[in-house]
Amino acid sequence: MNASNSNGRYYHLPVVYRDGKLSAADGRKLPPLKDSTWGELVIPLDSLTGTEAGRRYLSGDERALYIPQKCLWAFVSTRKTPEHLIKFVEQKNTRNGVFLFVRFVLKKELKLAGSGRTARLMECDCEIPALQKKAAKSVNEAYTRISEAFEPARRSHTGNVFDKVFFESANNVLFPLRELRNGKNS
Repeated sequence: MNASNSNGRYYHLPVVYRDGKLSAADGRKLPPLKDSTWGELVIPLDSLTGTEAGRRYLSGDERALYIPQKCLWAFVSTRKTPEHLIKFVEQKNTRNGVFLFVRFVLKKELKLAGSGRTARLMECDCEIPALQKKAAKSVNEAYTRISEAFEPARRSHTGNVFDKVFFESANNVLFPLRELRNGKNS
């Protein structure tokens, strides 16, 4: 069955998991795919084999967020950024235009607990190359440290990371983490 949307066409491929391998449900070999292709696999919860962690993961209580390049981008304003840090600020394309960002790197898989607007990011070690590889224990902490360093004139260095931290899609466009939290395909 084919479906289409404004981004192009999609093919719905029935699959089966057998002997630790994923294959087409009709037994044919899966078609070759481009590197970093991602899609969605729908699994009946009663098909899980006994692990409560697996049930929580698949039911949305806890799930990993797919971040293609294992780095995130913190939105910044450079009105008062110290001169020695300006070289770490990059212009990046977003759906709404070109803005300024500072890159940081995920050292672990980023997971989300809960679902919808009440979902929260789990702790995830991050490295901030612009700050001499300073480490942070969460995306929230990384964003705060970047804000403190790059926006010293701000009164508060906190913000909603679902709106202030972005991931980069395969076509080099940045999208806010909110889109991953809400399950939108970007």
